[in-house]
Amino acid sequence: MKDRGIVTMADSCSIFSTKDLCSWTGGRLEGASHVSVFSVVIDSRSCSEGCLFVALSGERADGHNFIEDVFKSGAVGAVVICEWADSHKELIDNILITYNEVFFLIVGDTLKALQQSAAGYLDGVKHPVKIGITGSNGKTTTKEFIASVLAEKYSVVKTKGNLNSEIGLALSVFDIREQHDYAIMEMGINRVGEMDILADILKPEIVVITNIGSAHIGIFKNIETTAFEKRRSVKYFNKNSFLFLNENESFKDFLAEGLSSEVIYFGEDSIRKLYSDFAYVDLGLKGWMLHFGGLDVEVAIPGKHNLVNAISACVLGNKIGLSNLQIKQGLESASFVSGRTEIIEAELTLINDCYNANYESFEKIVTFADSLEWAGRKIYIFGDMKELGSLSIGIHEKAGEFAVESAADLIFFLGADMKLSYETALNKNEALKKKKSIFYFSNYKELEVKVIRLLKEGDLVLLKASNSMRLDRLVEPVMAKFGSIAC
Repeated sequence: MKDRGIVTMADSCSIFSTKDLCSWTGGRLEGASHVSVFSVVIDSRSCSEGCLFVALSGERADGHNFIEDVFKSGAVGAVVICEWADSHKELIDNILITYNEVFFLIVGDTLKALQQSAAGYLDGVKHPVKIGITGSNGKTTTKEFIASVLAEKYSVVKTKGNLNSEIGLALSVFDIREQHDYAIMEMGINRVGEMDILADILKPEIVVITNIGSAHIGIFKNIETTAFEKRRSVKYFNKNSFLFLNENESFKDFLAEGLSSEVIYFGEDSIRKLYSDFAYVDLGLKGWMLHFGGLDVEVAIPGKHNLVNAISACVLGNKIGLSNLQIKQGLESASFVSGRTEIIEAELTLINDCYNANYESFEKIVTFADSLEWAGRKIYIFGDMKELGSLSIGIHEKAGEFAVESAADLIFFLGADMKLSYETALNKNEALKKKKSIFYFSNYKELEVKVIRLLKEGDLVLLKASNSMRLDRLVEPVMAKFGSIAC
């Protein structure tokens, strides 16, 4: 029998016990009945001493195939489905004999058990104010701004990266502790009913809805359904809760309808009601220079949409009671996720915006690139926008028309859906008698070869596509040729 030894964790305390786990999930326990859990993981490669491994069955891998590995790595428990447990009794017995003080929790649905555990755990963490960030675009950037601003005064925990789904949020809440003042979590959905699951886990007291757009509209069918689902984020609101809405959101009245809690708007008009001296200067690729409360504030992420995201954090910080100086320092120290309006400067300049794509974000980034004064050429490279369903044809055609009317000198289209954009752009280009060079590729490698051959020093290169297209693969070969200096 192997001795588990002393478990040493970053925060030196367990987050729950097997007793809690059984209470939250109703699962059947086999093995040690009094074990403390220090962390929760779903990736066997992330296992460490004292962790609980939840075996999820996904499209690419089944966590049940890695059960032996996680116990070798120090897991104290594993959540598995009944069918697997029934067919692997010998393996379970061997693990329980080999390792000291470990357990299996056997359930009907491991994802549901993860969510139930997250909700149960968070219900017991009373102190932090829970802030949910949702919307079709801008969730992660807005979260980073808000977290950075609040961290100037308070103890803050936030979603790592963009772990915002029914799996990601459930994992994120286990980072929340009593010593935190604010927990700032993204709530991202891609199917009907998912927001109810997220709200049941987080029960946010403050919600920020960035916008309602076409993200995942192929699943939601129409934008009205998207708005309805986003509104479910406030299902646990009471009179002491706050909802923050974009003043220019067309669904703002619907989102605020019937709420007894306070609704606060953000945007240029709204912030001027707080700061009569509010003004801003567009610094192009360097971002924005804001002025409010007698202070100059540098916001180092470009694009008008990101200006609005920064304003939302400013308005929220003001409402919570932060000083103007604290808000300034928070905005200036915010950091951002790679692939979201990421600027790379070298012998040419590259804008990498390939984290996600829908028509609204497509139009915003193209408009931003168009607005830049540029001595060299502008080269726009687009990949498919995913999860648009039956609306995909119309949206990709619209994108092609918008692209050809842009300031681009060369336009590249990649992917089966972008073929529609390419054909629309070709026809529009001919009708407008423009002389844009327009290219289409179904194969990434062929695109890469052509792009590398045509690029030259001084170009401005824009990459925009859904993350699954992996268009950001272009960054490495482009910078290998032209050298890189991260901006």
